Amino acid sequence: MRWHSINMIPLEYICPECRSGLQPRRQSYYCPECSKEYPYYVVGDVCIIDFKSLDATDCECNRDGGSECTVDLKNQTLNYYQTGKAKKNSTELRYTFIKEGFGTGNRILDLGCGGGPYSCLFTRDNESYGLDNCPKRMLLDENNAMERGYQALIVGEGLSLPFTDTSFDIVICAEVIEHVVEVRQLINEIDRVLKKGGKLILSTPNLVSLGNRIGMTFGKG
Repeated sequence: MRWHSINMIPLEYICPECRSGLQPRRQSYYCPECSKEYPYYVVGDVCIIDFKSLDATDCECNRDGGSECTVDLKNQTLNYYQTGKAKKNSTELRYTFIKEGFGTGNRILDLGCGGGPYSCLFTRDNESYGLDNCPKRMLLDENNAMERGYQALIVGEGLSLPFTDTSFDIVICAEVIEHVVEVRQLINEIDRVLKKGGKLILSTPNLVSLGNRIGMTFGKG
């Protein structure tokens, strides 16, 4: 597995249920406090960690009003990449002006990364982790995050981040917060995992624009 040697201290994970530290096992992270086990899979040089226990169960993130799906995370993901179906991301980059804000040598969390449309701004020169609550969007869609340079891709929830305190130099939260009801809890979690003096790079669309108002009228957005 490819790991940058930017940060000498490895990233540590915590149980999103009881917030206790996790012990790494051969193919999972185990919580000795509540006995929950979170599997991980290595595909190519990327580690995929499942903190939602979505192996062969429904994914109901419903971020865009129609993304409910069933995912066998282990077999479906492995088969997908063994058959060479992954394609390069062609999403238009709308935030190239913030590239300098990422710097180099930082540990970055891309919160709600989806297919990683902004990853080329920071993954090459930083130690980067992507987290999303929808494995289909992150791992299986045509424009996915598997070949974007992340050290690990994590299936989890932004309201209960599976990381220890002060883990990241930068958190990017692009086009995510408008989908969250418990905004204060999300911000508190981001603040918890950011180092003192760390950066939050946050963007959100204009929800009162004509296009968005029409979309919300029909239950989208």
